[in-house]
Amino acid sequence: MAEAANVRQNLQNVPSIFEISAAETLDNLIYPALSKIFDYFGLRLDFKLWGNLRVREELSPLLTWILQYLYLRNRASSFGESFYGLQRTATGTGELSRLTLRYPSEPPQEDKWTYIFLKMLEVLAFFLQFIQWWYSNDQRRKVGGTLQNPEAMQKRDLPEEVKQTLPQIGKCPICLLPLQTPTACSVSGYVFCWKCIISHMKEHGTCPVTSYPISLDDLVRIYET
Repeated sequence: MAEAANVRQNLQNVPSIFEISAAETLDNLIYPALSKIFDYFGLRLDFKLWGNLRVREELSPLLTWILQYLYLRNRASSFGESFYGLQRTATGTGELSRLTLRYPSEPPQEDKWTYIFLKMLEVLAFFLQFIQWWYSNDQRRKVGGTLQNPEAMQKRDLPEEVKQTLPQIGKCPICLLPLQTPTACSVSGYVFCWKCIISHMKEHGTCPVTSYPISLDDLVRIYET
């Protein structure tokens, strides 16, 4: 019974994979948060420190290291681990480690201001996570609320001479044959055969219908289903 109770207690002290993953995620947010803070206070990339070394690239890792060092020294856990109530425990059982053990007359006490400072950092981390969640939800609401389906264009009767100059539906404006491997030009909106528009683009660099400059990035293949 005693052995079973001991095993159960040890299992309860082991953190779950979700707690470890959440702690690592919070630790990984420190560097981006510092970069955002530097941007807010006007520390731009063109401001250099020690020759070619940039401020953000030097101060962010340094401050991250100092923060993690303070937490490991005072809490025996990283910033994210302390936020989720996790703590690292030494498992060494060698004889040499016992030689340096001392029994203090008083239990070690954490400095009051250090405790307050570390607690404020944890509250700030929670606030940053809340702001990030709120901002992402707000952006999704704005994007979803502003997107509207465009109204259908009204058909207009064109003169016969104009209709004859327009490309026929389902045919390539270059070879005047049925479309083979349809490819749309995002600049003008016309659809051509892949080989026809590629050859014309390499030779002239423009849309054959509107004469607007185009490049390979402006061509979009259309896959029929």
